[in-house]
Amino acid sequence: LLNSSALAIAMAALAISDLEHHLDVWGLVGALSMEGFAANPSIVSAAALQSRPFPGVLRHGERIRQYLSGSYLFEKSGPRFLQDPLSFRSLPLLQGAACDSMEFAARQLALELGSSQNNPIVSIEDGALISVANFDAVALCMALDVARLAFAPIVTSSTERVAKQVDSFWSGITPGLIEEDGVGLPGFNGLAQFHKSITSEARLLTSPVVQELASSSHSNGNLDRASLAVLGARRATELANLCASICVTEMLVAAQAVDCRGKKPLGKVTAQLHGFVRDSIPFAAAGDRVPFLAPLITLEKKEAKALREMARLRR
Repeated sequence: LLNSSALAIAMAALAISDLEHHLDVWGLVGALSMEGFAANPSIVSAAALQSRPFPGVLRHGERIRQYLSGSYLFEKSGPRFLQDPLSFRSLPLLQGAACDSMEFAARQLALELGSSQNNPIVSIEDGALISVANFDAVALCMALDVARLAFAPIVTSSTERVAKQVDSFWSGITPGLIEEDGVGLPGFNGLAQFHKSITSEARLLTSPVVQELASSSHSNGNLDRASLAVLGARRATELANLCASICVTEMLVAAQAVDCRGKKPLGKVTAQLHGFVRDSIPFAAAGDRVPFLAPLITLEKKEAKALREMARLRR
């Protein structure tokens, strides 16, 4: 209880649980973004997924296809492009790669939870005390590095999808998804800038820490390395908190883009997500102020449980 492993393991368990939840929800939000952009759903066809049969790609690609089931995107006139920007076209690949990385991290965490962090260890069989370095949580630190790094392409592609939605050149709909808001930034472009700034901070948190070395200050040099697992867990916690805002902001922009485009029907599950957003935040019409931090806090906190359940509607 006195060494740093207890703190690192506890923080890691909570952070990884939150990151896994965010990844699940992000697949649903990404599907809504596809409808807002009128993206090509060929990326989640059985043939497309089987051509890259990584477990995470198959799992998340199939989920996205289920979220979009019944959507106008599957009609002949649905998609606008044969090849969308990669932030849309690579969505199942990004989700899948992150999923596989998170599963590795979760397995390592489970092993750590059931392992000894003691020094020395007591061997009943040998009737001996054995000197070890079990307090060196290097495996946990590396697992946390993998988990955080998995979210680097997730958050950056989210920012690109938001940027494409608010840019009329790419979206083909109203610039900024609303008329000039009176503060010098047209419509949801201001929200896109906020989104980009917190994504930049999140990207810094995805850098690995296992290679960092805290040099020993002890004269005998006995403690000459440190795993920095606590630092890795703390950064994972901070990343999870930022991911909540990044994901919810994309969801808000996607819902606005869906309404501006006005094409129906939406998918079986994405329609429910769109309704969930509109129950909390109204459509921003011409002359309205763009909703900002207060609605985001409402979506992140007050409705978190409802959103978590919605992500499970794939079944």
